[in-house]
Amino acid sequence: MSASDSSSDAGTSSSDRALSFFRDRFELSDSSLATALDTALERRVDYADLYFEYTTTDSVSLEEGLVKSGDRHLEQGVGVRAVRGERVSRAEEARPLHRERAVRLQLAACSLQLVACSL
Repeated sequence: MSASDSSSDAGTSSSDRALSFFRDRFELSDSSLATALDTALERRVDYADLYFEYTTTDSVSLEEGLVKSGDRHLEQGVGVRAVRGERVSRAEEARPLHRERAVRLQLAACSLQLVACSL
């Protein structure tokens, strides 16, 4: 990160940077986020939210001080959670998201809607 990068981030909160990262990473617009939440809230729920996962794990194997192998593992997904009283219902899309991410988020919301019928 250059000095100019850190100074431009100084006025941006960490939650704003995280939101921007996930919007870019999952190709989400405000309307796709609102649609997914609207779908989850169509049933009688007290609260609903969207959650996102993006985790990378790097590993290096050394043998006698030399790099023998390296590996990078990526996990990413989206989900919707709804709460009614003490009950919680979740729907997740955990497969790698390469295309139509907003559609997958909407599908997760629809799945949640079906599960929420039992709330």
